[in-house]
Amino acid sequence: RETLGQARLELAERRQRVEIIDRGLGEMVKRRQQLSELLGQRRSELEMWTAQVAEIEQTEHLTRSATVLMLDLSQSMPLRDNFLPAKKVAMALHSLISMQYPRDYLGIVGFSEVARILTAEQLPEVSWDFVYGTNMQHGFQLARQLLSRQSGTKQIIMITDGEPTAHINGRGEPEFHYPPVRATVDATLLEVARATRENIRINTFMLDPTQHLRQFIEKLTELNRGRAFFTTPETLGDYV
Repeated sequence: RETLGQARLELAERRQRVEIIDRGLGEMVKRRQQLSELLGQRRSELEMWTAQVAEIEQTEHLTRSATVLMLDLSQSMPLRDNFLPAKKVAMALHSLISMQYPRDYLGIVGFSEVARILTAEQLPEVSWDFVYGTNMQHGFQLARQLLSRQSGTKQIIMITDGEPTAHINGRGEPEFHYPPVRATVDATLLEVARATRENIRINTFMLDPTQHLRQFIEKLTELNRGRAFFTTPETLGDYV
């Protein structure tokens, strides 16, 4: 009897240990399930955050602006006292974009008989050219080249006081005519059409415009769907 009682006691103790182990295993399984659910929740949050970051980056990419400023360097600009106000606007625009919109791009193209790319460092010292001709066609060509390397919304801002009186002919040489001839106008509008196909908007600031310049810019604006501003040297800076 004593042996039987001892056996029953040991059996009860073993059952108790098994129950303790079962409860421990149950807690472990429950805890593992909780951890798995928590991990799944964290993964979902991480995926959501990743998607949000990607959306923000895409939005910033799309809202980035790329601008090329086309500055008229022809002789008519200083003769009509238009050059210095135009140059000041160019420098102010560069300063504004550099300081407040550092992710944006600003290129500069000067144009007279031919066009050339200018750097921001050259801008303070740039002067007008002692040649005849306002070659918008070549200016638009260089502006398109600069903008082709950029992303985001693209625009050309042209400051001028003259009609297109020069273009690059089939021999690759500048050709000047005053009054403007059909070949020059057509070559210029061809570049406008190319810019339009590339989603580049052309916004023009006309200083002391003549009737012929108004008519040409109105045609350019109609083709490109940009904007035209008829202004004076005194009010040009207000648009910046």
